[in-house]
Amino acid sequence: MLARVNFFVLGIALLSSPVNAEPVEIRVVTTNNVEATSGLIILNPVVTSGEAMPSIKREVSVPGSFVLDLPHRSTWQLSISATGYWAPPTLIKSSTPQTIEILPTASVQGLFALDQQQKPTELTVRFKVVDQSTLVGATATVACDLAWPRWSCEIPRTTLDLKLYATGFVPFYFWSRHIKDNLNLGLLALEKGPSLAGVIELESGELTKDCQIRLVPLASSASQPGERQRVREGKGHHVRPDAAGFFQLIDFEPGSYELVAKQANASGRWPQPLTIRPESAVELPAPLVLRRPLEMEVAIQPTTDPLGGAWRMLLIKMPEVEAVARGPTDEVGIWRQEPLEAGTYRLMVSDSSGQQIHFEKIELNQDERRFEIKLPTVLVDGTVALGDQPLAARLRFYSRGQPVSISMEADEEGAFFGVLPRAGHWFLSVDHDEPPISRKVALEVAPGANGVARVEVQLPRTFIDGRVLGLNGQPESQARVMLFPVDVREDVSTARVDDQGEFSFEGHEPGRYQLQAFALDGSLSSSPLVEGELGENNPWTSVELTIQKTRTLRGRLLSTTTGRPVSLAEVHFEPAADGPAMNIRPDVSSDADGRFSLQIPQGIATLQITVLAAGHLLHRSLVNVTEEEQDLLLTAEIGGTLKLPTTSLDGDWRPALYIGQGDPISIFLLRRWAEINAVSLTRDVITVAQMPAGVYAYCQVRTGDTAPLAHEAFRSESCQQGILLAGSELHFVAEERSKKGDHS
Repeated sequence: MLARVNFFVLGIALLSSPVNAEPVEIRVVTTNNVEATSGLIILNPVVTSGEAMPSIKREVSVPGSFVLDLPHRSTWQLSISATGYWAPPTLIKSSTPQTIEILPTASVQGLFALDQQQKPTELTVRFKVVDQSTLVGATATVACDLAWPRWSCEIPRTTLDLKLYATGFVPFYFWSRHIKDNLNLGLLALEKGPSLAGVIELESGELTKDCQIRLVPLASSASQPGERQRVREGKGHHVRPDAAGFFQLIDFEPGSYELVAKQANASGRWPQPLTIRPESAVELPAPLVLRRPLEMEVAIQPTTDPLGGAWRMLLIKMPEVEAVARGPTDEVGIWRQEPLEAGTYRLMVSDSSGQQIHFEKIELNQDERRFEIKLPTVLVDGTVALGDQPLAARLRFYSRGQPVSISMEADEEGAFFGVLPRAGHWFLSVDHDEPPISRKVALEVAPGANGVARVEVQLPRTFIDGRVLGLNGQPESQARVMLFPVDVREDVSTARVDDQGEFSFEGHEPGRYQLQAFALDGSLSSSPLVEGELGENNPWTSVELTIQKTRTLRGRLLSTTTGRPVSLAEVHFEPAADGPAMNIRPDVSSDADGRFSLQIPQGIATLQITVLAAGHLLHRSLVNVTEEEQDLLLTAEIGGTLKLPTTSLDGDWRPALYIGQGDPISIFLLRRWAEINAVSLTRDVITVAQMPAGVYAYCQVRTGDTAPLAHEAFRSESCQQGILLAGSELHFVAEERSKKGDHS
């Protein structure tokens, strides 16, 4: 039976209202001499800045031509459904004639081994057009008919790369298959378990027969390369690629691995560890490239540190965070190392006393092997006080998101002196035992006429105290208390309670704050939020925080493709942006029935749920905390690929990424999603696949400032905006107050 197949492309309406409709001619053509048949055209507006526009549906004859009246300057998503044909994704714009090529379909079919112990309940084929037609590169996924042991599905008649897979089983790969008539793939034996597939390339030259790919730390025998249909014979963690560089690893335990490849005089590794879940089929999104070893030279100015000693160097391979070399510079400030793999490194520079004062990202390759570093050190002279009293405190200058930390100590007069690697914006942590003070302040370091930067830190003489009561109403010593600023630009602060359940905070800026206590037993039990006013002449005292039991949120994950439960998915939650601030760590996994349960602290009514499920799009939704089990529907479609920086070019900034009108998504979750999908990420840049199609905004938020609301981010000239289409890429860039995204 021939299936109806729908393919969608995301668009965005460009004007606020459907004014001045324009006729648009759409031609549906095919290179084959085939009979016309009836089909259904569906056009949906995705985003509008004004009134909502209705969907457009129309029965047409395909191949053929027809005219649609579309609102002036609008863009729509198109779907074509026609028995016996496949249509690629297409973007439709008003006033622009559009030609859409469709292909007739044929059947791909086969048999599974009759002695199969475990049988799949669904089967899918993903294909990519690889011929020389106008549709080359187009991809799609179709569901197959499964009547055990036979199976079949409809695919376009052209030259295709094919992937045949069922959830929980090792996939089959077939390359450059020309589909002219029905294709029978014969008898196939399904295997349960995880798998890893990819392509390996040599930076220059050709792959040799001694090239091997390994999952570290486990290893086993290598395989015998054969036809580029699959490399399966080498069961284990150690295989050779075929002649085209394709490899597939199977029969290994789930877990986190390092993927490395070597041949004579060349080596390479995937840029981050691969987390492979049970029964997941992981594919590398880009080739693993082998490169030849290199020599690196670093020259530092000035040639010695401010104390007259040699600089201490530490080279760290990223993103593995593996120290590969260390040592001092020579008498002229030079440091050389060899042999090193090409790739991304972090170079850490410390002075002769061990203070880490500089770090630098290094891309080592054939063209860049010598690096010059200039360190404009600044002498700092300052004082620290609590009110009008000097404070003998421990001080630490640091930059958020950067591994630079300079420690100093203030004496009994509150005076301190030291060296910083640069002028500009810094954060300073001030710690003191009695009275207990732990503050973080932002400040600007600027040298004076004599070249010395004068820094004066005066903490206000403010005071907060109280006690924590446990579930039994008695003082609770195993708890921590968090202080949240409401209308003050200040960090969240944390205090441990003493044996009597008592806590205190000193030296915070006047303003409104919230207090909340959390039990340290891992249960996430917490107290309700308590809000109060703090002033220099208005201490906030005798606050009582009573810990209460958590609430339970239950849910179930279901696939929109099959309606079946989605197991082994990670479920992360955080309070909605307009809810109370909470510091919670809430990751859980769904069970075999797709069910999960979360323990929710008191005071949260709405949660931002993020679901990371291999084979599906990243899922984000707002969920109300109720006693009833809630279903979350996950989409198993091809998503887009997003590339964004996680550090900025101009100091202390943090990234904020918005998907549609939702709250900004955590960079931690994006990194985790990249790991699950085996997509490249470094400390500075994340490239992550399987992101939902839609509109995105990327902002660089000054540390200490509040991230903008979603509607502000999509209008702000200081943020970048872009549209991510299914199967395409959206690139954001790190620059000073970037304004535009690069959509490719």
